[in-house]
Amino acid sequence: GKKHALEEHEHGAKRKLFAFEVDADDADVVGYEPVWMSGEVKGFCTSGGYSHYAQKSIAMALIPAEYSTHDLNVEIEILGKMHKARRLSTALLDKPLT
Repeated sequence: GKKHALEEHEHGAKRKLFAFEVDADDADVVGYEPVWMSGEVKGFCTSGGYSHYAQKSIAMALIPAEYSTHDLNVEIEILGKMHKARRLSTALLDKPLT
């Protein structure tokens, strides 16, 4: 494990975790849903759900590092149906709850 950990430290991670806002209608991401880019599965969701604070469907997904752009748009397959998703580049919660 040490060899691979040192390689990753030197070259950077092959995948990165990003937050997405999902155009979901009747179901939200739970986990392990595929993330599609240009007609191919390029990543997968780790978790997700409806954010009552933001009033949006949110997903966390591991994506190859080379796709790390602020305007990243993907499709997430939920229960066999494709849903558009946009990368969130700012935190949903920007102030402490009172």
